[in-house]
Amino acid sequence: MGYGSRQVLFCGLQLRLPAPLFAQHSSILVKRTGDSEIAIAACGLPGLVYNLASSTSKSLRILIADDHAVVRAGMRELLSARPELRVVGEAATGVEAISHAKALQPDVILMDVAMPLKNGIEATREIHGTLPHIQIVGLSTHGDETTERAMRDAGAQAYFSKTESTDRLFDYVLSLRPQAKAASGT
Repeated sequence: MGYGSRQVLFCGLQLRLPAPLFAQHSSILVKRTGDSEIAIAACGLPGLVYNLASSTSKSLRILIADDHAVVRAGMRELLSARPELRVVGEAATGVEAISHAKALQPDVILMDVAMPLKNGIEATREIHGTLPHIQIVGLSTHGDETTERAMRDAGAQAYFSKTESTDRLFDYVLSLRPQAKAASGT
């Protein structure tokens, strides 16, 4: 998982959760939400979902950061149809994106530009500065060059308009797989 992990016993399963989650939070509540997912509630990490299958899978681990719940749900649904891509968490604000990136150590973050608390550009800059191995793909309803340049300058590897084909976006994300796996050492 990179950056250390910690063993947790949950419903008879021995889980390895990212060590940064424990470093930041002394009290963690773990709850099973499905056959292969658990929800982790910790102060400052509302709604964090950790996918049990991702800890052993060779799938590309993805964090979705978008302030619109419908967009996050739609992306999660589309990504779940591709076995080589696995959503490990979701964030609704730039602050949550930063926190979840530290806790989950995803391979790729799909980062919306316009989010509350910290926008996607600021969140990308902070994540890229502290976790440069994470690949970040900017997303926006705006297809303008200024926004794209700002995202790239902040550390995003690519930028896509939300009006573009999801196939094009997901094909690009898949092209990051060798880079992400080399950076994480797996």
